[in-house]
Amino acid sequence: MKYTFFFLVIIFIGSTANAQDPHFTQFYANPLYMNPAAAGTGFLNEVPAGRVTAVYRNQWPGYSSNSKTFTLGWDQQFDKLHGGVGVQYIADLALNGLVNIHSLMVNYNSKFDIGKKTQLSVGIQAGRMSKSLNFNRLIFDGNYDYRFLDDFDGSDPYKTGIFYSNLNLGTMITQKNCYLGFSVFNVSKPNISFIQNPDFVLPRRISVQGGYSFSLSKNFILIPQ
Repeated sequence: MKYTFFFLVIIFIGSTANAQDPHFTQFYANPLYMNPAAAGTGFLNEVPAGRVTAVYRNQWPGYSSNSKTFTLGWDQQFDKLHGGVGVQYIADLALNGLVNIHSLMVNYNSKFDIGKKTQLSVGIQAGRMSKSLNFNRLIFDGNYDYRFLDDFDGSDPYKTGIFYSNLNLGTMITQKNCYLGFSVFNVSKPNISFIQNPDFVLPRRISVQGGYSFSLSKNFILIPQ
């Protein structure tokens, strides 16, 4: 697919453009991305255990300008730390690699007993992210008409890659058969503009999660979330 200057305008005009975090249909299979307080909530035979998660999303696979997202995470509970720790890598390749975002986040949560069967978890997630733009995939006016050669061509002072930090917070209440969580992502609202437009920031994302486990029979459990 040929990319034109129209796509560049969308990327660089921060006053009219909105950024969005990737969203997953199977959010429950990506606990660290769902809520920082979910670190260390993996169990095996009702005993806390380490957990490795991998999720892949291919959006609009029938188009050449599709977007692909991959996440890989690990988390585990440690009694000596009174909570859980985790780490997660995320790669988001938008418009078939025109805009690429990579992030590496570390996670910690602390757990508190607030009743005989109820536990409160408070989690924090922090890390670094990188965002790059592949200018070789763009077509400018000057490629077709020499009169436009002096127009923007992707050279300095515009950047093709930036780095920024990010911070996410979350809390979760769990019981044996249910959970309820609340999380806030992009707390620091990092600037993600290639030209450092102060108005072009990653907005905060608020997420509320919940689920309940119904035991319908000895071998059948229903868990709406």
